[in-house]
Amino acid sequence: MSDVHEGQKERESVTSTAPSLSNQEEGSEEEKLEAHVEKLRHQIEEANYQYFINDNPVLTDAEYDQLMIELQRIEREHPELQSPESPTQRVGTGPVQDVPQHRHPLPMLSLANARSEQELRDWHKRAQNILPDATFSYVCELKIDGLAMALTYAKGRLQIGASRGDGMVGEDWTPNVRSIRTIPQNSGATIHPPK
Repeated sequence: MSDVHEGQKERESVTSTAPSLSNQEEGSEEEKLEAHVEKLRHQIEEANYQYFINDNPVLTDAEYDQLMIELQRIEREHPELQSPESPTQRVGTGPVQDVPQHRHPLPMLSLANARSEQELRDWHKRAQNILPDATFSYVCELKIDGLAMALTYAKGRLQIGASRGDGMVGEDWTPNVRSIRTIPQNSGATIHPPK
C-alpha cells in the first residue's frame, strides 16, 4: 500500500508542477512579444532620429510603414503593451535643438496612410464622422517626400513658418521660409480674422 501511496504522491507532484511549466512557457511568449515590441519601437525611433534630425533616411517609406503597421497591430491586439512613449502615439519627432521652437496654436497632425481603396474609404468615413457637414473632394498624387510647414499670417503678413516637429512644437524656420519665392509674404486677404 505504501508503494501505491508513494506513486500517487509522485503523480500529484508532477501534476502540481505542470501548471508552472505552462506558465513559464506563456511567460516566455509574453516576454518574447514584449522584446519584439521594444525592438520595433527602437527601430522606428532610430529611423525617426536619422530622418528628422540627421536628414539621413535609413529606411524606405515602405519599410518604415511596415514597422509602424506591425507595431500598431500588436498594440491594438495587446493593449497591455501600449505606452504613451510609443512612436504610434506621436507624429514625427521633437524639434531640432539648434533652431528656435514654435508651439503650434492647434496640433499639426499627419495624414494617415491609405494603400488600398478600402483604406481610403475607411479614412473618408472617419473624416466624415469628425466633420459631418463638410463636403470633400479629392486629388490623388504620387507621394513626394518633403517637409510640412505651417504658415501663419497676421493681418495679411507672413509671421511664422514652422515645421511640424512632434505635432505640438515645431521649429521656427521663418527666415528660411521668407527666402522661398513661391511663398507669399502677404496673403492678399482683405478680411483678416481675429487671432
